[in-house]
Amino acid sequence: IEYLRPTFEGDELTMLTWVETMDGSKSRRCFYLKRDNKVCMQGWTEWTFVDLQTGRAANISGEVKNDFPLVPADDPELKASGVRRSPSQS
Repeated sequence: IEYLRPTFEGDELTMLTWVETMDGSKSRRCFYLKRDNKVCMQGWTEWTFVDLQTGRAANISGEVKNDFPLVPADDPELKASGVRRSPSQS
């Protein structure tokens, strides 16, 4: 997480989230937090999918891949929302 501007109680904030990658058992999720159309915080998390019976990493299912399409860093909708680059590229 990279904090770029302070936020305060009562601020109206907008969060943008998207899935950037899915490879094998791992998925990168990116996010931006904005106030007044200015980025206050950006970051990413990397998720590892786990088989609950074995406790080991498991490949991401086709169902999950279909439910969460990948959004590339140069996506026009992200750019229109004020995202200039993926937080994972910072």
